[in-house]
Amino acid sequence: MINEQRNVGGFQKIMIGSILKVISKKLTSEGIMGKFCSNSLKRAAIVLAGLSLVCLTPAMWKATKSSAAAIAKGGSAIEVAVPITPGTYTGIPLAENEETFYSISVKAGQELKVTGSFKVASENASYGTLNTMELFNESKEKLISKFEDAGTKFSVAALADSRKATQTFYLRISDDTWGTEDGEITVALNDKYDANSGTDAGNDYDSALSVGSGVFTGYLSEVDADDMYKISAKAGAFSAKVTPASNAGPYLRIYDANRTELESEWASNDGEIVTASTVLDKDQTTYVKVTCDINMGCEDEASQYGLEIGATVSGGDTGKPENYDVVVPIVPDTGGLITVDKEVAPVLKKVYDDNVKLQKQSGKTTLIYIVSRQVNSAADLQAIKAAMEGLGYKTKSISDTQLVMTKGFKKLTFTVANGSNKIEVKSSWVVNWLWLGIILGIIVLIIIVVMVIVISKGKKKSVSVKPETPAPAPTANNESQ
Repeated sequence: MINEQRNVGGFQKIMIGSILKVISKKLTSEGIMGKFCSNSLKRAAIVLAGLSLVCLTPAMWKATKSSAAAIAKGGSAIEVAVPITPGTYTGIPLAENEETFYSISVKAGQELKVTGSFKVASENASYGTLNTMELFNESKEKLISKFEDAGTKFSVAALADSRKATQTFYLRISDDTWGTEDGEITVALNDKYDANSGTDAGNDYDSALSVGSGVFTGYLSEVDADDMYKISAKAGAFSAKVTPASNAGPYLRIYDANRTELESEWASNDGEIVTASTVLDKDQTTYVKVTCDINMGCEDEASQYGLEIGATVSGGDTGKPENYDVVVPIVPDTGGLITVDKEVAPVLKKVYDDNVKLQKQSGKTTLIYIVSRQVNSAADLQAIKAAMEGLGYKTKSISDTQLVMTKGFKKLTFTVANGSNKIEVKSSWVVNWLWLGIILGIIVLIIIVVMVIVISKGKKKSVSVKPETPAPAPTANNESQ
């Protein structure tokens, strides 16, 4: 059937092409100027356009319609769930009260969203049917469950928390009444990383995400209802402010290094901005926890919030960032740094939403970039790390203020400071002992081969030519003859 449709489409194109050629020749014979075209030709052009729409639109519609792939038959139980990847699938017939299971791998900080619609079996069309979709976590605990009448599109979603870097979620689809003839589902993974970190902020003290002072974005949901952050703060004023989505009401808490609650505030209305502040009596690690209230707009789909932390942060410049708008970007003037800039600049633009300028070059090894907001050192370095690993770099070390990455003989060191708006990138070379050993081995081998050839040629030249044997002296017998 597919080949048949393709052949018909090809015939349509041939016919339309032939008509265009006839009209082109006619136009040429009647004159170059469009005003001399006959009314019959104009009518032909209109008919041709209509014919194109009538002939090609169904083919285009079918091509769009057929973009979904046929799904493999699911498992009969969650223990034998069939793995699938993001995409759109069809082919989910279910008998009366039948269920089927699939599994999907999800990274921490990603949202799994499944949207589906189902068609009741034709023999039961007058009765209708109900279908259910449910999501389970890696421990096979039910997270979300929704059902709808056949023909109604609906979605289930879950935000993966930080308990594992990559987790397995399970999808259950069931027929709840008279039988399902078919269904179509779309499986999507949406990045909802907290503070641009490439992961989830964590739910407790041990998994809290390190950040500095500044403003950044986080995500919460009914499944991942808590985000915990930690800040190395100096003694003095400390504050946190959460700006939620219009339909959400957050709960905000501040804890000291002993994990004692210092201050807490919660929203009394959906969309209300919540602020909590305190005074730290000494330098210490301070925790900020943001909680999503399921009674105030916290649903299965991720809800975005803004978090602003005001503090004097240890280990960094927390003063006044430079004015980004007045900085005139420069271009590196050495080949090595030009190459570095071509790799690093796109990564920084991704992390800082394109608001990045190369401000200064220091010597022949270092580039200094300026961004439009204050740097959240730990979170930003995690985001840079994830992007650079995508370019083939390996992480050698990472701290709250410095990231060292290598690729082959190249080493890049990223240095940031909390509260500032600058990133320093230093390029250097490292000794890769494996490759160095291989290269030295090849060089030694070449030297040996060359020496063997030279010695061999020398020996050939030193061999003397063998002298001719002199004729024997005449004897007495020979003389008498």
